[in-house]
Amino acid sequence: MLLGPAFLDFVFCFAGVRNRAFSMVAWITGLFWVSVFLFFPGLVISQTPTGFRMPLHFYAYTNYYPVFLANLFGIITYALFELLRNGLRMPVRASLMRFVLPACILWAACGFWDTTLSLLFRIPLPLSWAGGVVVNVAFLAFVTRRSQEAFRAQEKHRSFMRDVGHAREIQSGLITTEFPSMHRIKIVGKYMPMQELGGDFYNVRRLDEHRLSIFISDVTGHGIASAFITAMIKISLDSLPMNVLIHPDKVLNHLNEALLDKIMDRFITGIYGILDEDTMEFHFCSAGHHPPALHFKAASGQVEELMARGRLLGAFDSLELVTESIPLKSGDRILLATDGLYEPFDDKGEMFGLARLKEIFHRELTHSLDPLFLAIHRYTKGARQADDMAGLLILVDPVPTTRPVPSAHSQSADSSSTR
Repeated sequence: MLLGPAFLDFVFCFAGVRNRAFSMVAWITGLFWVSVFLFFPGLVISQTPTGFRMPLHFYAYTNYYPVFLANLFGIITYALFELLRNGLRMPVRASLMRFVLPACILWAACGFWDTTLSLLFRIPLPLSWAGGVVVNVAFLAFVTRRSQEAFRAQEKHRSFMRDVGHAREIQSGLITTEFPSMHRIKIVGKYMPMQELGGDFYNVRRLDEHRLSIFISDVTGHGIASAFITAMIKISLDSLPMNVLIHPDKVLNHLNEALLDKIMDRFITGIYGILDEDTMEFHFCSAGHHPPALHFKAASGQVEELMARGRLLGAFDSLELVTESIPLKSGDRILLATDGLYEPFDDKGEMFGLARLKEIFHRELTHSLDPLFLAIHRYTKGARQADDMAGLLILVDPVPTTRPVPSAHSQSADSSSTR
């Protein structure tokens, strides 16, 4: 009688079902029928022998007995259904089946003895009752042992998630959040990891009064390993002296040497550049980074892809870099992004694409990256992103944004509408 509730509770514990209402109902009904059998046996069974000459341990069952059977087997059937539906991702399923199948065979054998063999041999030995008790006790002991293991595993998982949370805080501190300002150039950025930890990274720092260094990279994959590699990149960048930081090719070569043979089967793409406000130029090198840097030219109103030859970081001994120099004019904009900003898919499997990225960059990215992230969210209909997303937007002589001050008339209209 306790087998059904214990079985259901066990399945809920290991199948990850959070709603335990069914389990509570099962235990309550199971304990109810146990109480009925112990304290009010007359409600379920009568002492009158049934049929022809039968052993003394057989009784006639009352009309309530089918209700008990339907309740018990309904619980067991539901538990089996949940186990088979969710059991494919349960590592404990195999060990559970190794117990349940022999127990069912044992109980079936006991039932066959009671209903058939004991009648033939005239031996009043109720093995089904004894076998049921043994199976219940053994199963409850099994559930207790596995539940203790599950609770220990859950505690380890909680500890792991706390560590991941701390790692996320550390990684957030590595990524630039307050961008240095210049007279004619403004930089804004946005970063959204797929998981708690991500593999995208950017760093903006001031080199002197008129120069900024800009770096953005994308590590293949995401999660702890990718986040650890971004920390390696940050440490390597911070260790470089000024005479190296002003040369994009030297910086990327230094990073390549630091990462080579240390990142296993992963690879990294990246762009490093120098913004010079004196000459109004952007000097940069690309280590296999895609999408390319996008340059909006205010004079022509066109978006140009800034391509630069270079190999992936951490994969080759030589990057074969080429440094490009881009003149900047008033109103120009440059977008540096990772592939997560153009590779999202909609519900039909169609990619957001570089063309849409360029169109939104051309029309809407005049002050921040929020319109781009909002457009991606609408395109994917809020589906969970499949990759980290990061971008840097460089604005030359941006037009200041000012919110119009509401007039007294509009204020009174708004206040009246709220009433």
